[in-house]
Amino acid sequence: MNLKGLAPLCVGINKFGGQSRSLSQQVDSVFHGDDQVIMFPAGICSRKINGQIRDLQWGKAFIQKSVQTQRDVVPIHFIAENSPRFYRIANWCKRLGLKVNLAMLLLPDEMYRSCGSHYTVRFGHPIPYTTFDHTRRPAEWAEWVKEKVYEL
Repeated sequence: MNLKGLAPLCVGINKFGGQSRSLSQQVDSVFHGDDQVIMFPAGICSRKINGQIRDLQWGKAFIQKSVQTQRDVVPIHFIAENSPRFYRIANWCKRLGLKVNLAMLLLPDEMYRSCGSHYTVRFGHPIPYTTFDHTRRPAEWAEWVKEKVYEL
């Protein structure tokens, strides 16, 4: 939200405390608008687990909002990785049971270090919101979409 050019395009989520009362109104406004919406369902950067970079558990909010606002979901897989230092610190925080995500503090540095790098971004076929029926719970649908993203 401190990047003035991007701030009007973002809805800030407070990862360190409570949300303002207007947050749900902002989110609803975005989803009911005409612009594309990008969400990071895990709410946190991927982690290196057993040598593979994978997201942690995805939240179900994007499934619920997709159905509620009748918006299709387009799976996007951004293929990149952070430095070994980032993953080492994230793993140490997990081992030590720290609730604070210290690795997140490294993200600006990770971004600047990657300046000039090239990445692969893969887009999947849109998934109609009608796909997310009552045969699965929203959390199960979120996991299903996550697997579709990793197949890209």
